[in-house]
Amino acid sequence: MNSIIIITILAVVLLFLGVYKKASALLPVAVIGLLGALASQIATWNTNLYYFNQMVLFDNFSIVFSSLTIITTILIIILSKGYFEKISNDVAEYLALILFALVGVLCMVSFQNLTMLFIGIEIMSISMYALAGIRKKDLASNEAALKYFLMGSFATAFLMFGIALIYGFTGTFNLDQIAAAVGMSNGVIAPLFYTGILFILVGMLFKISAAPFHFWAPDVYEGAPSLITLFMSTVVKTASFAAFIRLFITCFASLATYLTPTLWIIALLTISIGNLSALKQHSFKRMLAYSSISHAGYMLLAILAIGPNSSKAIFIYASAYSIASITAFAIFIKVKEIVKNYAKTITHIGGVGHGQVAKLCNQIAQVINIQGVAESLRFAQANGADLQKVFEAISGGMAGSRMLDLMGPKMVSRDFKAGIEARLHAKDFFLVKDAATKSNLDMPALQTVAVQLEKLMASGWGYDDTSSLLKVLEA
Repeated sequence: MNSIIIITILAVVLLFLGVYKKASALLPVAVIGLLGALASQIATWNTNLYYFNQMVLFDNFSIVFSSLTIITTILIIILSKGYFEKISNDVAEYLALILFALVGVLCMVSFQNLTMLFIGIEIMSISMYALAGIRKKDLASNEAALKYFLMGSFATAFLMFGIALIYGFTGTFNLDQIAAAVGMSNGVIAPLFYTGILFILVGMLFKISAAPFHFWAPDVYEGAPSLITLFMSTVVKTASFAAFIRLFITCFASLATYLTPTLWIIALLTISIGNLSALKQHSFKRMLAYSSISHAGYMLLAILAIGPNSSKAIFIYASAYSIASITAFAIFIKVKEIVKNYAKTITHIGGVGHGQVAKLCNQIAQVINIQGVAESLRFAQANGADLQKVFEAISGGMAGSRMLDLMGPKMVSRDFKAGIEARLHAKDFFLVKDAATKSNLDMPALQTVAVQLEKLMASGWGYDDTSSLLKVLEA
């Protein structure tokens, strides 16, 4: 309980730090506060503490899963250093909303009453709706938030209706009392009770993005900021599964025969859709979304084997999945930054292998152009013209090109020190030549220049600049 209080106060403190423009203090204060919350959780190990008239139970189960979510959140916040500043001036709002979502998560993993489950889901969900659409001027982010809100509200309605039906049959929201009522029914259970279970199942399956309730995930994952997507795929999913297994092990373990066929179908469908759909994705975040869906199916298999080890299996799998996801996103964010520094535009060519095709097309155009520059200057040389003057004359006309601007001065000054080593161009050219031969493509310019490159390499100029094609003509 102390952890929930600490994190709630911490979120409010971060908002005040944002108001007073203490941006540099946000990250360290958030991390230190979460470490304090983690310590308070661990300190209650091996104790069963009830709060709010037994609506919340902090036992080893809740401590383990809440600790995992807190640790994951700390890693995400550390990873966010410098990230939120690039996309918004409201960094304090980001961090505060993440912490409020974490409060909902802690309620979800420690509920002992269906009312608290609903409250926890709503606290988490409302925070996530805001986080998904926090980039106000980004249409993709706005669309993600709207879809998440509409679909989430629809799923929550199912959950609430299911809770109402369960209450109608048992007369209580307490998990232990519901389990006792089910046990005392001697197998005579009203159809509406089963309907209530199915409605709750729909609501929970939506939260874990299991098929066929997964359709929101790809669009929301893609439209939300990357670190929010990461939080959604790790912390939110872990909490949802913890709540799922707590509910069904505590209340409905005796109804496993009834639930197992349905969960088997859902698990197999989720794994199949997630993995097969991921193969067709070109967007990293959409691929992660479908990967997350498939992992939900694998974790459902642990619930199907309801028993003393189910919780351990879910915890180990969720831990490994969270670490892997954080690592993948850290690499993704870093690579994205590097690419932005080296390229002004990024063009998606197509499927696997098409990028290599584009590279070879670039080499064909480059080297044939270099050969053309070499031949034009060799022609001028043979006719006694001033190479520098010829270069200046043609570079400003229709013959002008980036390759002429780069290679012309090197040929005129006879500076053949490597800028682009000729052997690298030769390697790519020979690859294209072989591919063209296999495909029966007629590429006469390519064949001619390939011969010139072979002569260049045979002359021992492979480590010189490709402008050495002029020397081949002179030889």
